[in-house]
Amino acid sequence: MCSDLALHVPAARLELLQMNWWSIVAFIAGQAGSGMLFKMASESQGWRWGAWFTAANLVGFICAVALPQALKGQNPNTVFSICIGGGFCALQLSSCLLFKSALQPIQWLGAGAILGGILMVSLGAKG
Repeated sequence: MCSDLALHVPAARLELLQMNWWSIVAFIAGQAGSGMLFKMASESQGWRWGAWFTAANLVGFICAVALPQALKGQNPNTVFSICIGGGFCALQLSSCLLFKSALQPIQWLGAGAILGGILMVSLGAKG
């Protein structure tokens, strides 16, 4: 069945199907999570600053583990665009929701352009 699928799916789309999505989701979540924790650290003082800073780095370590796993056997342009662009968009959305920092329409447009770029890079990849 998989070999039949490979015959009918263009190479770029087949690569997207074969990616290690758990690693990509872990990277995006780690990127957004550590950014949010760094924001908490920036608003804290004393030992709380150190606690938030340490937590942010521990969560950020997920990225250091997940990215190499996501890159295994994949086109690096595709993986980097999905991970880095997806992490940025997730951080913008989570920051907007958690810290009540409203995005202006032009900022929403920018985030949409990034998502569009991720799609273009991913679909245009050549194994």
